[in-house]
This record gives sequence, structure tokens and C-alpha cells, in this order.
Amino acid sequence: MLRATFLLVSFWLVLTWSALRYGAVLAADWNYAVLGLAAILLLGYLPLRSASLSAPPDWKLYFCMAALPCWAAFQLVPLPLGLLRLLSPARADLARSLAMLGDSVSLSPLSVHPEATRLELLHLLGYAATFLIARDLMWRFPRGQWRMAAPLLVVGVLEAVLGLVQDAVNTNTVFPSGTFVNRDHFSSFLEMGLPFAAGGAVEYWSRPRRRPFLACLLAAGGAVMLAAIAASLSRGGFLIALCTLSIFGAIQIRRRFRGVRRAIGLAGGAVLLVGAIVVLATPALLVRFSGSDGISGITQENRWHFWRETLQVIARYPLTGCGFGAFASGVAAFRHAVPTRTLDYAHNVPLHLLAEGGILALLPAL
Repeated sequence: MLRATFLLVSFWLVLTWSALRYGAVLAADWNYAVLGLAAILLLGYLPLRSASLSAPPDWKLYFCMAALPCWAAFQLVPLPLGLLRLLSPARADLARSLAMLGDSVSLSPLSVHPEATRLELLHLLGYAATFLIARDLMWRFPRGQWRMAAPLLVVGVLEAVLGLVQDAVNTNTVFPSGTFVNRDHFSSFLEMGLPFAAGGAVEYWSRPRRRPFLACLLAAGGAVMLAAIAASLSRGGFLIALCTLSIFGAIQIRRRFRGVRRAIGLAGGAVLLVGAIVVLATPALLVRFSGSDGISGITQENRWHFWRETLQVIARYPLTGCGFGAFASGVAAFRHAVPTRTLDYAHNVPLHLLAEGGILALLPAL
């Protein structure tokens, strides 16, 4: 138990530090976070034996978790031009173009920007390690699983309070983002904590031995996070938060009530949802839903152009993709929308994954 507690504290220290360091978007901060996760893996699971693992093995899950990092690593392997032409004709054409400039090219990787793919490989390994460590720690604490969510809730509430303070002193040039680099990262972090706050409030209120103070505290924390998401003016964040709460509420009502009481509960939940929209949907947020965000200059029309350009990348590298992390290089030849703006993200997760990893990456991801 002492070892498990040490692993839990170390794990949450790494993730909390990452959140407070701008979300660890800087390469140096990310490397420190990955080193921390690697140390936790070494301390917790070596020597590798059955006693080191608490969670039951799930080989399908392991395959899906390892597939994307392995595919990213394969995109870095120098391949003969004949095999490269078979897997990715467009990438082989790029290699031949370098040969025409005088460089002797006999081997070339699938990625059009290997340095970016190497960095993205570290990202994918960090994601997989985080998921697997969290899964195993949940099994190590069968009677104290809420300990896993506590740091996320505490940091989430602190970030939300900071965001609301930033909104209160808003100068119309700085928008609430907590300690993150932009409002979307800030909103995404709060979206992850919000379901735990709602679930904890219901859990502690409905137990045979109720803890009303803790339930009210969690409900208040969730309300603060929801208000901060709305204040961040993140359209996707606001919709996702409301959808998450709606689905959670519907599941709880179906589990706990029958007949007329269930119908009344669903109707009451719908009224609460409408009330939340009326209270939290500020004029500034409604303006963003009208089409232009009014902040970064990206309109919905721009996004449609970005998606069309991404489809061109997919058509050029359909099977293997242009390389994880290499989207900015792969789409450069097709840029027409806002050409002076660097486009390093497709603003659409499935399209982005297809562009960078191809069909072979989409299947294990799904």
C-alpha cells in the first residue's frame, strides 16, 4: 500500500505540474513530464512480474494503446524507395525531387517532417503511459478510487477561479485561460474535471451514510468550472460541458427512478439545462456562435477551407499519412485559406488523425 500511495502521489504531482506549466506545451516542460512518467513506470512495474500489476491484463486494450506510438515510430524508419513508392507514392515523389537537386537519396522515411514526428512520438508515449498508470492505480485503490480524481478536481477548481478573476479584470484583449496558453486548452482541462465533480456530488449525496457537506462542495466546484468554461468563450467547450452533464443526468435519472418520477426527473433536468444556457450564454459567447470568434480572426468559413485543405492532404497520403506532427509541412502545398497564417492543426480531430496517420492509424484509434 505504501508503494501504491507513493506512485499515486508522484503521478498526480507530474500531471499537476504539467497543468500549471502552461499545460506543458513547451518542449522542455513536456520532456520533464515524460521523464517523470517514465520514472513512475520504472519504480512501479520493474522488475516486470505478475505481482507488479494490479489491473487485469487486457491485450486488446494494450494493442490499441501501443498501435499509434508504434506507427509513429515506423513513420521514422528509413525505407528503400521501392517500398516507399508502394506505401506512399507522394512521399516517394518528394524523395525523388531531392535526388534531382543533387542529393543522393536511397532511403527515406514516411514522415515528411521526421523531427516533428519524433516529438509527436514522445507525446503519444506520454498519453499511453498516463492512461495505463491511471488504470492500474484505480485497481490498486479499490476502496479509495476517488483519490484518483481529487487532484484533478482541486486543480480544476483553482484554475476555474483564476479564470473567473481574469474575466473580471478583462481588458477586452486578454481572455480567461488560467495558467494555460489559450482558452481552448483551459476549457478542455475543466471539461475533464466537470464530470468528476457532478459524479462525486451525486455519489456522496446518495450513499447510505451521506456526506452532504462534501456533496455540496463538489456541486459548487462543478458550478464554478462550468461558469469558467462559459467565460472562456470556447464554443466547443461550452457545448461539450452541457452535453456531458445532460448525458450524466439522464443516466442517473434512468438508474434511480421509474414511471412518473422518471418523467418528472427528465423534465426537471431539461429545465435546468435551459436555465444553465440562459444564465451562462453571455452576449460575447453568442457572438462567437454566430460565426466569427472575433478574437483570433478565424471564421467558420475559414474552418471549412482548412478542412478542404486537410482532405487534400488525406488524398495525397491516404494509407500512411504525412507523419504524426508533420501536418503543417504536409498541408503547406495546399494552403489557400488565410495563407499568411501557419496551419498546424486541422481544427477537426478525425481529419487531423487521417492526415497525419492515414487509414492505418484511424482504425486502432477508433
